[in-house]
Amino acid sequence: MLMFGDGGWEPDRTDAQETRLGEWMDGLRGSRARVVVLECGAGTGVPTVRMFGEQLVRAVGATLVRV
Repeated sequence: MLMFGDGGWEPDRTDAQETRLGEWMDGLRGSRARVVVLECGAGTGVPTVRMFGEQLVRAVGATLVRV
């Protein structure tokens, strides 16, 4: 997940966070948890933020609110 020439990025912390996020999302499947994603000011120029909320809607039936 590099942007704008971040060639020296050290991925260890990001990798650990992505692992924890995946485990959290896996735990939501089949649970009775209700997830709401509140997305504030995410433009269309860099769509990765918007895609994450949409992914949660598909994966766990989250409610997505875009402001």
